[in-house]
Amino acid sequence: MIFEHTPVRADSPRAPSSRAASQASDVKTSRPRRVTGKTASRPKPNPFSRLSSYAGSLSFSVSIGVLLAWGWWQRDEYWFSAGDGWGYAFGIIGASLMALLLLYPARKHWTPMRQFLPIRYWFQLHMLFGIIGPVFILFHSNFHLGSLNSNIALFSMLTVAASGIVGRYVYRQIHRGLYGAQIEFSDLRTAYEDIRKQFVGNALVDEKTAIRLQKIDMTLIDRSLSLRRSLWARHAVRAMRTKVAHRLSRALHSGSLQPDQVRVLKASYAGWREGTARLEGMARYAVFARLLSLWHVMHLPLFFMMLVAAVVHVVVVHMY
Repeated sequence: MIFEHTPVRADSPRAPSSRAASQASDVKTSRPRRVTGKTASRPKPNPFSRLSSYAGSLSFSVSIGVLLAWGWWQRDEYWFSAGDGWGYAFGIIGASLMALLLLYPARKHWTPMRQFLPIRYWFQLHMLFGIIGPVFILFHSNFHLGSLNSNIALFSMLTVAASGIVGRYVYRQIHRGLYGAQIEFSDLRTAYEDIRKQFVGNALVDEKTAIRLQKIDMTLIDRSLSLRRSLWARHAVRAMRTKVAHRLSRALHSGSLQPDQVRVLKASYAGWREGTARLEGMARYAVFARLLSLWHVMHLPLFFMMLVAAVVHVVVVHMY
């Protein structure tokens, strides 16, 4: 047979022990996650609600894009002046909205505010203000550069806005939608463990591959997992999937297999694909969880830098 299968003996010192795996599953957990008592009773998401949410987000994004394109196109018409009238008002509104972004972290960490509205509504306002605020500031500046202090404030704001867009994307990867609960790594690993017992030991998984899968699994449940090792785990799973797919393709096109052998290989490959897809999902979660953690470390200093630059700009403008 093209795929030589060496079964993994239960008493082999290199073999992944089911008892050890179950103990590791009980003792070790995952990336930072939301802990809940019951995970099996979650209601199924409403597809129509999800569709309407996507439609609303798309409409809002297109509207903002059209508005910004119009402002850029009309920038030399000088409809607004930063020093008076609507242009001045836009600056006040935009700066106020950017300052109100602090309400979301205050709601998260300041106990007296926790009695006001669920956290997801504050997050929605945070996202909304983080988009509308820069739009007002751009119209305040009439899409032109000015003095040194105003340019520093403008580019600080644009940097924070771009950082927020990146953070929004990363956030969605480990949550159920933009405003849903965080996905639990333990659920992903349980799903992988359920199918791993079925595909480990089939015609495609020899001892070497099984040991490699176990190594990746143990890497992903390490609490101190770094971004580099999580990226390595995801790359390793993809490389194994590609290698096995090429081996299967060569075997099926060799013409040396009997029909029964072909059916066995195809069935084994279906289980292998599903199992390794779930393992890759664990690795993907680990990557984005670590990226989100690093993003938080970078985003907050950028935000306070923007606040300082904005205050300096306002003071300088009104003093001189």
